[in-house]
Amino acid sequence: MLIDIAYEAICDIVTQNLKESFQNLEADYQARKNGRIKVGVFDSNLEVDLKKIKKTMRAMKRVLYYYGVDLNANE
Repeated sequence: MLIDIAYEAICDIVTQNLKESFQNLEADYQARKNGRIKVGVFDSNLEVDLKKIKKTMRAMKRVLYYYGVDLNANE
């Protein structure tokens, strides 16, 4: 079965999922930074983990910006 989906619908799905993932990663960053979670997202070393999380968040922001979503507009 072939389903025909409009390009705009796919973009909406991708950006919504990416925004949710960004928000979850942002919450993980804060929790990791404040010591509420001890398990690393990318690395067991706290400082390395925080740097990798931030780097990933910057990359996610760049992709969202490509799709027309500016997360900085909320700041």
